[in-house]
Amino acid sequence: MIAFTVDGTPVTQAGMRAVATAGGMRQITSGGKGLMFWRTRIAQEASSAMNGAALLTGPIRVTARFTLERPKSRRRAEHFPDRKPDVSKLARALEDALSKIVYGDDAQIVDLHVTKRYAGDTGGAAKPGVDVVVWEVAEADAWAHPPIDAPGFASRAPSL
Repeated sequence: MIAFTVDGTPVTQAGMRAVATAGGMRQITSGGKGLMFWRTRIAQEASSAMNGAALLTGPIRVTARFTLERPKSRRRAEHFPDRKPDVSKLARALEDALSKIVYGDDAQIVDLHVTKRYAGDTGGAAKPGVDVVVWEVAEADAWAHPPIDAPGFASRAPSL
């Protein structure tokens, strides 16, 4: 199991798009402002958590809790960030950042559990960022779901 935290404002990654150039067609990843910096931060923290271990080679389970800054326009009573950024686009940036650092390819992910919360709310961390836990899935536990309070999440939980 690999567990780590990345502090900072999470950035989304959209899909690939093709662009015509003088040399032919080229694919570009489109994403939010600061995507490359965010992916680099994730890769750095993941690499540190790997501590020189070999890439995971089998099926992978990933649990991620994104914590977002609450916009001034949202009341304290509104606990869930049910507006942008899309949770799937946040996960896409995370998955791609972990490729070649934790596992060979994000196609190895067979179980993905992703949540997003506001900083300081129940279920969210005290400040923006993401808490990540990655497991290699054994046949024996392929259908077991890890709890959201899995190891690695407690470090950023707000004190209430």
